[in-house]
Amino acid sequence: MPSPESYRQALERMREADQAHRKAFREIGSWRSGDQKGVAKAKKSLEVFRYESQVLQERYIGPLEGRFFSGDPGAIDEVIVVLSIDVPSYRSGYRKEDYYRRLKKAALSEEQTSKLKAIALQRCASANTEEKTWNWGD
Repeated sequence: MPSPESYRQALERMREADQAHRKAFREIGSWRSGDQKGVAKAKKSLEVFRYESQVLQERYIGPLEGRFFSGDPGAIDEVIVVLSIDVPSYRSGYRKEDYYRRLKKAALSEEQTSKLKAIALQRCASANTEEKTWNWGD
């Protein structure tokens, strides 16, 4: 897995691209808007968002999830690192929810359990807490 910092940066780029394309679309109100420059700007920002989303999926999420959900115990530590990075971005809450559900069924070491507890405490204290992650007990 690439470094945690590069993963954080990828999440931040995706979040920024998502915010930009949402703002550009709000400004035009509809893809059928008569504002050709505004529509072009919204389309360009959507392309950037899709690109950043694809990069995140191909470089980070896809390979990690392939290993993690197939049962590779070595992927658990990487998932814990991913969970520790608290950058809200498109679909990140759903992804975290899937990871927590799988981790609840995994055989974790004391060190891994301790790290997850620390992440949970940080998440409780964070202003970025996503509503989806509060469903850990299911």
